Amino acid sequence: MAHKRENYFPEGTEPIDSQGTDAAIYFYATDQFEFCAVAFAGRAQKPLFQHWFPDAEGRQHKAQSLIDNRKTGMAYKAEHDAKRKAFQKSGPKVKVGDIFYTSWGYEQTNVDFYQVVGVPSTHFALLRQLERDFEPTEYMQGRVTPKKSEFLDKEAMRRKILVNTHSSEPSPYFKINDYALASPHDGRALSVSSYH
Repeated sequence: MAHKRENYFPEGTEPIDSQGTDAAIYFYATDQFEFCAVAFAGRAQKPLFQHWFPDAEGRQHKAQSLIDNRKTGMAYKAEHDAKRKAFQKSGPKVKVGDIFYTSWGYEQTNVDFYQVVGVPSTHFALLRQLERDFEPTEYMQGRVTPKKSEFLDKEAMRRKILVNTHSSEPSPYFKINDYALASPHDGRALSVSSYH
């Protein structure tokens, strides 16, 4: 059976004031408990919480904590959405010749490099994987640097230009596949390891 909000509280119960957030919080009473609450966020039909409380103050404190958290989250999202839109509006931040890298792996660290070989639009770029120089540092470990314009593949991959807004300055990145994101490479050698 699909979740529906109205299944979680008595008919006719109205939500309390959520202070401009996307929270929907309902106060109600049952035959067993006088101070009950259930809360939802956004369009979700499944509650974030459903509890009974020993008194009205405890219930109000729980509700206000959720509202405050939603305010913080909405402000954070609005800030980063604004950064992303401003970044995208100013045009592509990648150019032919730029190098990006991925670092991924389980129980080992793999690093791959990709070079931008085309920017067909403000939202997409063409990438090709690069050969690497490897310098061993100790057993089954080392450091790698990219060999610019020395490609492993013959065909370029088309990837959407994404925006990382979680740093002080927004920067572009690419989703190479389900387990690897490519970030701008600053020229430093990167550590790799292998245990198999």
